[in-house]
Amino acid sequence: MPTLVQRITAFATRVATEFKTGVYQKLGQPNGIATLGADGKLTPAQRPSGGSITPLDYRAPANSGNIVAEYNALIADMQAKSLMQGPPTYILSGQITGAVQNGITVERRDNGTNTLIDTVTTNATGNYSFPARVAGTYKITPILAGHYFTPANAVITLSANTTQNFVSAVSTSSAEVSNDFVLISGGSNLVRFVDKSPFAVQPGSFSDWAGGTAYGQAFANGYWFIPRYQGSNNIRVHADGNGNEFIALDATGVTNIFRVFVDGTRLLAVGSNTARFFDYNYGNATLTPLGAGAVSLPGSFLDAVFMNGKAYIVHGAVTLPSRNMVIADFAAATFSNVSIDSNAGITHIGAGNGLLCTSVGGTGVRKIINATSLATLASSTSIPSSQSGRTAFAANRFWATIGNQLRWFEYDGAAAVNTGLATFAGGANPLPSGLFGCVADATTVFALDNSASRLFRVNAATAAEIAPSIVTPFSGAYLKN
Repeated sequence: MPTLVQRITAFATRVATEFKTGVYQKLGQPNGIATLGADGKLTPAQRPSGGSITPLDYRAPANSGNIVAEYNALIADMQAKSLMQGPPTYILSGQITGAVQNGITVERRDNGTNTLIDTVTTNATGNYSFPARVAGTYKITPILAGHYFTPANAVITLSANTTQNFVSAVSTSSAEVSNDFVLISGGSNLVRFVDKSPFAVQPGSFSDWAGGTAYGQAFANGYWFIPRYQGSNNIRVHADGNGNEFIALDATGVTNIFRVFVDGTRLLAVGSNTARFFDYNYGNATLTPLGAGAVSLPGSFLDAVFMNGKAYIVHGAVTLPSRNMVIADFAAATFSNVSIDSNAGITHIGAGNGLLCTSVGGTGVRKIINATSLATLASSTSIPSSQSGRTAFAANRFWATIGNQLRWFEYDGAAAVNTGLATFAGGANPLPSGLFGCVADATTVFALDNSASRLFRVNAATAAEIAPSIVTPFSGAYLKN
């Protein structure tokens, strides 16, 4: 360990060096270096004209004897007098284009500690600029209720003036499939990503997700929101296909979460007997509860679906009048009890194009319903066997896995509900009885054949299988059950 004399000598040497450098910089010398004259002094050209250098106000700090503290205090005083340059700083700026440009909040956080550093707002043309900061790694996140951004955020290693642009879009629904991935969850604590193109399990996407079953998921604003039926941190948030790191959220007041829906920055968690709205902060990944507490469902949860800013929650109430659905309005963060289908035995529900499709347990009856008026449209249809998994919507058709069949239901706008089967190579529906749920984007249905550990695709317009399928250890998993 250095002796006190050695420490003081080193301190004096550093101060002299810093002071000389600071003085030379003040005099405009490049890099704080000057060539002294033969007499060891500044040449006349190097000397300041018309005055002298600002004297220092440096005083030894209260804890005199702490070499580091004294050094830091002196250097700070020198920097304040512009006798010494501080570390270089850089500007981070950019532009947000797309659906909305003006009035978007943009946060800058320390990427290591997630500490909020700056908040700025875009102008009428979507431009933003943060104050100059020293080099470092920062996380930049644009935030606007009802909108999402591409990219959702950006991690910037700032070592020069840097530009980071974003594109805004209106968030109209909680999707169940992203542009790039299908998410498979299961009862064995599994969360797996499947690339849509090429159609393959993403390398490294197998995750032992300890702590409970994931019954369904939502995709919004570049992130997956995955409810966990058991545990205190009931929701996991994961960037789209980006590794296996999950952020754990605690949806206060809602336990045993079956469904989660997201619209913009507003999140709805639906539990076995309760539901509650939250605001989700994409910058620091926190949930802020809305309202006095969780709302109790009149009966046990059965199914829920999201469409056009509303969630339709089916429960098992049998009270008179038979109010068997709760409609959750995202804009107002309110709940209303309603009756639908004149039947308390609904087990599954789907949504698309302003329509709802109900499935009544035990009878196999399906009905198409106007989501605004809640009126049943045209005739109902009965399909033998019970539905396994939830209902998807694609190509104006509702899709459901029933026994060993993948079936579709379509309202023709007049007087009938048309039905059909998906077809597969080797004949109509040569499938085992283990179909367990389906999801869909605008053109393709993805269904899980659990008996054969197979994920397959169907063209939603033609109802024909798209080869090849994926055979991989999906046993025990399902799609948004």
